[in-house]
Amino acid sequence: MRVEDMKAVVLWSGGIDSTTLVHRLLNDGMEVFPINFDYGQTHRREIQLSRKFIQPTFYRNSLLHDTVTAMISVPLKSALTSPDEVELPKGLYDQANQKVTVVPNRNMMFLSLAAAYAISIGAGYIAYGAHFSDRATYPDCRPEFVESCEKTIQVGNYEKVKIFAPFLDMRKTDIIAYGLATGLDYSMTWSCYAGGRTPCLSCGTCTERTEAFFENNTKDPALSPKKWKEALRIYKRYLEEKKP
Repeated sequence: MRVEDMKAVVLWSGGIDSTTLVHRLLNDGMEVFPINFDYGQTHRREIQLSRKFIQPTFYRNSLLHDTVTAMISVPLKSALTSPDEVELPKGLYDQANQKVTVVPNRNMMFLSLAAAYAISIGAGYIAYGAHFSDRATYPDCRPEFVESCEKTIQVGNYEKVKIFAPFLDMRKTDIIAYGLATGLDYSMTWSCYAGGRTPCLSCGTCTERTEAFFENNTKDPALSPKKWKEALRIYKRYLEEKKP
């Protein structure tokens, strides 16, 4: 096996999907080079938390390298970057109102920079945690985008870097099920888009997270028992409101 086939640059936000992906790659014996992005998102707390996984007291692994942070300073209009102009919607993750959380060309930028990093360090893969539920709202999380982006990267470079996106046909519930079964501690992951120091419990990604732990018959370890009850109440209320 080629050396580059055992090295992967991972788009690591600090959320459930990307953290589970890092965990899976390490379990498979891959050498992991995380990269995260500061693009002006209000929820950049996720970057701070992702770095805590690197600390020896939490998740230190000899195959897990320090995180590289890429800065994107172009102003990008979205509910995630321009809260004064675009209000962050509440509700379930797959509702139409969530489309204002799309950040223009976000994953194209991420994958492009990750490709440059991968080529520079001799890694054969870019690992990317897009999952099935993302498809409803985010065009750059669909299989056709991933396939097209990989082809573009390979056409534009001598090195044939591949995109590894194993969760494309999995729901977040299934991703968490794998993580729980393999001993991943989700207490330090971050999912809220609101930008506060504690999860708002009401935005789309908060309700999706609640749903995923609820369907795994377990409490979200990032929440206190009181907060978990509140998260379930909000999630179930949105489900009732969605009924015709």
